[in-house]
Amino acid sequence: MKKEQLTKLCFVLVLFAAFLSVFIVSLVNESNLCMGVKVVDKSFLENYSFGGRFDTREILFNGKKVASDEKWERIYISQPENALNNFSDLAGELRSEKYELYFIKDQCLRDLKYAVKNSMYLSLAAVKDGEYRIIDVIITTLPVISLDGRVAYKNEDGRNVSQGNMILFAGSDPKYKSLKITESELEWNPRGGSSLGDIKKPYKLSLKNKGEIFDAELLGLGSDDDWILNPMNRDDTDLREKFLMDFWNKYIVQSGNNFKMSQGEYVELVINGDYRGLYLLQRRIDRKYLELNKETDILFKGKPVWEADTVSEAYEIIYSPFGEKETYDIAKTHLFSLSAKYYNTDAFIDFSIFFNYGVITDNSGFKNMYYVLKWNGEEYSVYFIPWDVDISLGVTWKNDNFAYDYEKSMSIHAGRSEYNKIKGLMEYNKQKYGTLSLDESISKRWAELKENTFTTENVYEILDKNKEVLEQSGAKIRDKKLFGLYYKGEDTIARLYDFAKLRIFKLDEFYK
Repeated sequence: MKKEQLTKLCFVLVLFAAFLSVFIVSLVNESNLCMGVKVVDKSFLENYSFGGRFDTREILFNGKKVASDEKWERIYISQPENALNNFSDLAGELRSEKYELYFIKDQCLRDLKYAVKNSMYLSLAAVKDGEYRIIDVIITTLPVISLDGRVAYKNEDGRNVSQGNMILFAGSDPKYKSLKITESELEWNPRGGSSLGDIKKPYKLSLKNKGEIFDAELLGLGSDDDWILNPMNRDDTDLREKFLMDFWNKYIVQSGNNFKMSQGEYVELVINGDYRGLYLLQRRIDRKYLELNKETDILFKGKPVWEADTVSEAYEIIYSPFGEKETYDIAKTHLFSLSAKYYNTDAFIDFSIFFNYGVITDNSGFKNMYYVLKWNGEEYSVYFIPWDVDISLGVTWKNDNFAYDYEKSMSIHAGRSEYNKIKGLMEYNKQKYGTLSLDESISKRWAELKENTFTTENVYEILDKNKEVLEQSGAKIRDKKLFGLYYKGEDTIARLYDFAKLRIFKLDEFYK
């Protein structure tokens, strides 16, 4: 080989070696970063003294003020499940203009899946002026909602309305399949009835943009400005309501006979630097959500009463293209009267079976029910949409309070007053036209549904999915540590599974 060629080859080899060394150093440096923060051994802190209290509000996640529990110097970071294999895979960037940040390399950082599932925290050192403070970092696979604001006024119900800002951190947004951060102005206030007396309150959220209504796409639930945060206080499993919503929307609505229930996704909530636990972010039931015809259709919500003397005492108008008097006149004819001729019978039969399966006993009278009056071109047809289904599947009303009673709930038949109205009408039609009675129609429909809808496989598929989502996140551990168990250990996930399965056999005996 000529000397000139050898020189060129050596030069190329030197360049390649230099490039390779830079690449290796880059990889090593990257592997020592967690969300853009350098990972160090605990001995690193020996260079600093333990300092005073640091402000967690000075920490930003992807440029947004991180969700933090200021009292406990703890921050909450939403991450996708597939990022838990290695700390260098965690999405997003943590930084601070005020502090130098370092993650301490410990067992939690090495085994993220175990740490997240068991609600263990990572240690983040915030360093300034020769002092350090350790901030707990909770990684969750659930979205995190952070609300910041102050009480601005009282609404017409006398409830405090706060105005401020919302940031929703979704580690794995169901629609976008990646880290997504949504920010909005908003107003929020406590909502509900008896649950207002609980420490963990339900909330109504109204998204705004410069004071005007703002629709936002949240967690694959569609786009809207009005949202609900449901604390699931009466359910120690945190599975009931989401299970019944998912089952109704996946199987009952797909039959084409009914309108969808509210749908929701699990989130963790922080308000003004105070961690509030596990919630269900839900869509509100309104004309837009149900895709009703704005020119003809009407939507009512039953008021929280079991009995009423007038139609206005029984129903709240959620949407109507007509005036109040005309709307209530229509409700009086179609809902409040003893006549059942306007009820969509097929829809009611599916609703009745679902209602009985879940033993949804708190939805009697007028309360906890939405009523759709759908115009079919000649007249209105009435449909029922269940709402607030936490008192179900083993939870019942007992001794003037909510209680868990497996035996009572398993044996009870859940039915509404409309059943007898429709039964009388269909008995008349049977005698006159030879059609099936209501009992015969329900028995026939149940025989169809138990083959492809009310099956153990379908029930367990939904329960398993939601159970895994909660267990993976560690959120239930945090929530129960804060708020405890409502039914003191009686209401367990194992019992819920047992109830959901055996209730199918109970209904099979009943409808035969």
